[in-house]
Amino acid sequence: MQVATKGSDTHGKYVQQATDSPTGHARLGRSRVRRQLVERVWIRWRRWSGDVHQLRRLVSEGPGEGLDQAVHEGEPGHRGDPGLADRLREARSDDAVGQRHLGPLDTGADYGLGPTTKQLAKLDCKQLGCSDLQPEKLTTTGFRVPVITYSNVIGYRTDKFDGAKPTKYEDFFDLDKFPGKRSVASQANNGSTLEVALLADGVKPDELYPLDVDRALKKLDTIKSQLTYWETGEQSAQMLANGQAVMGTSWNGRVYTYAQEDAPVDIMWEQHFLTADYLVIPKDAPNVEAAMKLAAYMVDEKNSARISDFIAYGPPNVNAVDKVNKKTEPFLPTSHADTALALDDEWWAKNLNKVEEKFQSWRSA
Repeated sequence: MQVATKGSDTHGKYVQQATDSPTGHARLGRSRVRRQLVERVWIRWRRWSGDVHQLRRLVSEGPGEGLDQAVHEGEPGHRGDPGLADRLREARSDDAVGQRHLGPLDTGADYGLGPTTKQLAKLDCKQLGCSDLQPEKLTTTGFRVPVITYSNVIGYRTDKFDGAKPTKYEDFFDLDKFPGKRSVASQANNGSTLEVALLADGVKPDELYPLDVDRALKKLDTIKSQLTYWETGEQSAQMLANGQAVMGTSWNGRVYTYAQEDAPVDIMWEQHFLTADYLVIPKDAPNVEAAMKLAAYMVDEKNSARISDFIAYGPPNVNAVDKVNKKTEPFLPTSHADTALALDDEWWAKNLNKVEEKFQSWRSA
């Protein structure tokens, strides 16, 4: 199988590399007898600054189609994907290959819901095994499937607080017992800041949505003078590692990376918010069948488990949980499923703009 992968150099241009392997495993720099490609698929990724880009390695060992992989510059927020429309336009206009072979796209948690489904192909859930992909926690609408799972968590410094550690969201707001700066996302839709505030204020998990935004902001007022804000997932953990904050919202994989580098940081898993990135297929893709096959390959139990070889993010497939990498297993959301809460992606998709406007007004006041 010949696999063409497209990455990005430091100038933001695409670089193409050809690899060949009769076993389906990509081996750069090794000459192999090339076989004529029957089908080609172009999968376009968002650029993450973390190790999750290693997922491209998994795809390059894919199910038999030729693959073009391209990385879309920029790091969209956890929710909403302003880059998706750009990637669709880019893929169709880049060159003839992009127009002919547009395949799966990865996107954030509020895409593939509501009106956005009009842009997407209906997925074959029998082929993809949607019922095994945690539909009770990860909204699978028939137009998207989760490809990785991760959690919005509270990260904290282990060298502070005289040996005490936070165990509940109320501790995030307890400046007496846990003094110091807190870091939260600069956007309301990242890091579950509003959800954290409401749970700390006594709202029951099963009564969380619709979010009482005014109540959440009132709770945040109690620590506003101690808040600092992160813009990217990398910054969320970096602020903890370098001491800019003693506690903060983050993504579990980011905190894990710094913990492996011996930074004094750890994760509070109590009531972590499980979320995912999703695969979608454009409605007018000329190779929907091949794209569906690739998506099915990525979310089957074997390959879903292999995500944990690259980063501390979990498999969406429930049948993959006992097959994950043993090194990262303690740090995976799937290893803490009994304390996980679900985000309401559909509520966020409907209310994102007005909530964000209110949150930014609160920040600047």
